[in-house]
Amino acid sequence: MQTKETIVFPDYPNSLLGAISSVLRHYGVQDTHATLPELDQALQKGPRNVVFMIFDGLGVDMLEHNLAPDDFFRRHLRRELTSVYPSTTAAATTTYNSGLSPLEHGSLGWSLYFKEYCRCIDIFPNQDSFSGEEIAGGRANDRFLSYKTIYERIAEAGSGVHTYNLQPSFIPFREGPHTLVHADDVQTYCDTIAEICRNGQQNFIYAYWFEPDSTMHKQGCYTDGIKEMVRRFSAQVEAMCAQLEDTLLIVSADHGLRNVEPQPVYLNEIEELAECLLLPPSMDARAASLFVRPDRKADFPALFQKHLGADFLLLTREEAFARQLFGPGQPHPKSLDFVGDFVACAVGDRYLKYRTPNAPDKGHLYFGHHAGLTAPEMVIPLILCEMP
Repeated sequence: MQTKETIVFPDYPNSLLGAISSVLRHYGVQDTHATLPELDQALQKGPRNVVFMIFDGLGVDMLEHNLAPDDFFRRHLRRELTSVYPSTTAAATTTYNSGLSPLEHGSLGWSLYFKEYCRCIDIFPNQDSFSGEEIAGGRANDRFLSYKTIYERIAEAGSGVHTYNLQPSFIPFREGPHTLVHADDVQTYCDTIAEICRNGQQNFIYAYWFEPDSTMHKQGCYTDGIKEMVRRFSAQVEAMCAQLEDTLLIVSADHGLRNVEPQPVYLNEIEELAECLLLPPSMDARAASLFVRPDRKADFPALFQKHLGADFLLLTREEAFARQLFGPGQPHPKSLDFVGDFVACAVGDRYLKYRTPNAPDKGHLYFGHHAGLTAPEMVIPLILCEMP
């Protein structure tokens, strides 16, 4: 087991929320969140094209481990930002797509307990978190966690910019005032972006790619395959930029990852903790929302510290909201539902799971993971490249 690492809390004025807020402010959206001065300055030059590329899991740690200082991504690294919390795709990409903090949009993690269904639901695939059963009656995410997209907000501001959303084909289609483009490899992304930027219009292009996150979950963060992948992405984006004019390129991530112990900690197998819980843990494997029996709240922190204190920081619900762990703003009603009596924030190399009687098996192991408060998970890049 690794020792407890330096804790990096989200710094929302200097986070990915600040990055998307800069873009919204540039296109005339009235937004109350702090923006990033470096990005504001680049946008004030008035580039005809603004391209915002997100590589899932591409934290600063990944750049430093896999790229030489003179490789494109590192050469154009303007500064470091933090992710939101939890540092996980469901929370972070929803912030990118809405311009809202996790507190405001409510998508606090991969698996959330919906009282309306009396079950934990994996919100992106819309399935029961334990049985894998599809949730009937439409997507719970759309029904209870809908939001106005950045494309809708930009259109309402009347800037006249044409907006595009590039995403993998497996992501469900969402209609709006933007042009949706599906592509299934980064080279196609780059070719498509270059083509759009030559159309003579004013364009904002947001492009999300699901790697290297997916492979790091399965293989770990520091394999030869990951190194080759990150180097290839950097080279492909550099070649794309050589074709562009009057364009600002922004590259960042939703979060980073770190290596973890592949075998999870099953909370149901720790009897002293399991008997304290009202519900199975929810939210994320390294950012667990814990609902505790009223008669056990007083002794739960000491028991948790005994079993998991070396790898998790336990915050009370009140502490989490007081330190704005999930961000600033007006809380979404579901955010108040989803946060339990305690939040277990990973600061070591373990992750949590829970096995119910209706779960088909223990599931696959993870060698890399995220959603915790360690630097590899929390610190992401702001890469800027200006093509006059």
